[in-house]
Amino acid sequence: MNENIMLNIAIAFSLLFAMSFCSSFQKTQCAGVTVDQAYRDSTATALVRAAVKGKTSEVERLVKAGADPNYLEEGSVPMLIWTLCAQNKKGYEALLKMGADPNLGGTGEGFAGTGFIGNAYMRRSRSLIEKGWSATVLAAAIEDPFYLRLALQYGGNVNAIKGDSPSHRPLLQAAHEGLFDNVKILLAAGADINTHDNQYDYYTAPVQAILSYDRFDIVAYLLEQGYNHDLESLRRYSNRATNQEMEPYREKVIQMLTDRGIEYKYQHLLDKF
Repeated sequence: MNENIMLNIAIAFSLLFAMSFCSSFQKTQCAGVTVDQAYRDSTATALVRAAVKGKTSEVERLVKAGADPNYLEEGSVPMLIWTLCAQNKKGYEALLKMGADPNLGGTGEGFAGTGFIGNAYMRRSRSLIEKGWSATVLAAAIEDPFYLRLALQYGGNVNAIKGDSPSHRPLLQAAHEGLFDNVKILLAAGADINTHDNQYDYYTAPVQAILSYDRFDIVAYLLEQGYNHDLESLRRYSNRATNQEMEPYREKVIQMLTDRGIEYKYQHLLDKF
């Protein structure tokens, strides 16, 4: 009798786990749609389903049978971005190994089912996937550097602009989200430290780092690494109050800019607050 009870309990837990897994998979969303709505093509759907589940052998089998890891339709996003939305490292790496292009951008846009962009303390509950983004751009905005390192290993372009906004480039995304490790990784891989937009002066790495989370530590690092574009604009954006943790770095930035001939005319007024 006791054995039957234990068996029934084990079966119940197994069914509950299976139902929970299926429910979680069905809720996998990216760019405003579920995984079953990702593509109209059945072969592409089978491949992306395998990838977001992390079924590496199935990904390999499907690609060898003719499935395209770079398949796109109007209004869709690349399969690599689907694995980023699902935060599935195995599926992400499997697609890259089978030829997925980390520089490929799509025309889909919208929210993912969960929040995974940015640092854990400030992360929004649902992450927005922008039109045109490549896996490299999106990976630069994700806190875990695994995704960015792998994208670069497989040919990710550290200087590409992917999308409609000047901010849609890897270094600016990393700086905007305050992801120091990703900033360092991108610079080491050859990202243009002075990347900027000719029309709007706030589309630079240091200014993005300031405007989002007051990351003056990142700004100081960029200056140390040779950033020298439009230092006068950087002076204007750095001439602001910040939190106690970042204040020493802000003071360091001010000193570094002063040493380069940039004058802070009204700094004495700010110091009173």
